Parts: sequence; structure tokens; C-alpha cells
Amino acid sequence: MITEGGYYQENTPVLIGELTVKTGLKGFHAAEIGHPVFEVNDRYVIFLKSENPISDRVFNKQSNSYESQLYYYDIAVPYYKKTLLPHIKLTTI
Repeated sequence: MITEGGYYQENTPVLIGELTVKTGLKGFHAAEIGHPVFEVNDRYVIFLKSENPISDRVFNKQSNSYESQLYYYDIAVPYYKKTLLPHIKLTTI
């Protein structure tokens, strides 16, 4: 992908279309119909958000104590192009 400044940048997700079927992984919110699909190198990728947060202890300087904070996280799920292509509505550029 060529960036605005004219530099080539590898591993940059490029939006190529949207899903035509619902798919997902256990423990993550499902990718519904219309969910964006990206191309990264030789794979198509969808991004999923976790259903359950993870907890982390963070030091609070104001109260001088540790506090628990909850974080949700995203994962990139790669697919072989030939596997996901039948389930993508490609966008025209």
C-alpha cells in the first residue's frame, strides 16, 4: 500500500469488502453480515472484539494504590483468500 506521503507500507490492512455471512470464534463477538473484511499481504482478515474483558492492576498515583481495570481486546483473524472469497461482497474503488 502506498501511504499519503508516497511511502510503501507492508502489513497495512486494506478494506476490500464486507461479509455476506455471519462468522466468529468462541469468546468473541460474531462478525455479522456487513462486517468489514481487509486484505493484509496474502490473506483476508476480519477483526473481532472479545466478549469478556481481562483485568489488569494499574497503579493510581493520585490515590497511591493499585486499582483493577478491565480491558476488551481485538484480534485479527486471518483467512486464506480462496476460503473467505465466496462470503465477501467486494467493494468497488
